[in-house]
Amino acid sequence: MCRGFCPHPCGCWIATRGAEIVGYACYDATAPDFFGPTRVLDSEQGHGVGTALLLRCLTAMREHGYGYAIIGSVGPVAFYEKNCHATVIPDSDPGIYKDFLRGMEKRGQ
Repeated sequence: MCRGFCPHPCGCWIATRGAEIVGYACYDATAPDFFGPTRVLDSEQGHGVGTALLLRCLTAMREHGYGYAIIGSVGPVAFYEKNCHATVIPDSDPGIYKDFLRGMEKRGQ
């Protein structure tokens, strides 16, 4: 179950351009202290949408008492290094995501 829309306060932000959703970013959706999932349309990348969503989530996490955030299954490492001075945790891949979907399938049986 995605917790991104149900904790108090909500841990999900959505970026729009007119009526179109162009990106989103969440925290606490997969695990406590975790930033993500996040996504920005390819056509909007490089225009600051992802940075704004990332920083808004991290600011909210700090305001709610988090001392740090974990960015799970990070894709563009350079983006996070540049925008929030993130560092890679050695030997953390795949972390909690190892067999994540397979574990969900087993629970559903």
